[in-house]
Amino acid sequence: MSKRAFAINRLKIEPPKPVRVAPSAPIALPEREPRNIWVMIGVPALIVALIGTVVMLYVSGVRSLTT
Repeated sequence: MSKRAFAINRLKIEPPKPVRVAPSAPIALPEREPRNIWVMIGVPALIVALIGTVVMLYVSGVRSLTT
């Protein structure tokens, strides 16, 4: 086993030249579809109205659970 350090032959490398890197343009976001106010309000209102009508019919006695 040798106790001498290995001779390192290094090549002199020139430091890199400064370069400006232009960032690419940001990716455009896709446009959101406009939300339809009639769908947002109308559908839940229709469901509530239908359930309310059925409940009102049973409470008023027009319909009954017995056959």
